[in-house]
Amino acid sequence: MATKEQELKALEKIKKIVEELGEDSYIGMALDGCFEIAEDNINNDFACSMKQRWQSAEKETEKFSLRLKERDNQIEQLKKEIKGLESDREELAQKCESLSENNTKLWNQYRECQERAELAEMEIIKLKAKLYDLICK
Repeated sequence: MATKEQELKALEKIKKIVEELGEDSYIGMALDGCFEIAEDNINNDFACSMKQRWQSAEKETEKFSLRLKERDNQIEQLKKEIKGLESDREELAQKCESLSENNTKLWNQYRECQERAELAEMEIIKLKAKLYDLICK
């Protein structure tokens, strides 16, 4: 088994070989990011590859996609609920307006009755006075 020092030296040699192929080298493009992972593996006693990272990222993406779908469903349900509540609010606003109109009508009727009652009381007082005058004469 190779030591960490031997692996780091071998990694440097491989890096130089790839660098000599040039920036547009197919091998260089394929190994983009791999040298850093290899160095981390060596220094931290990991056994991680670019493929593992890609698969892990894919799983995370799947998980978040499912969560996103769940959130989208929740949003749709909440939108429906909001529509229902807005409809209820409109209905209640109409009932409130109707009740307000009825209240105004009733208040006007009450005032009219109050005025009639006052007039009737005045008439009763006048009639009582006339009756008193007739009785006393």
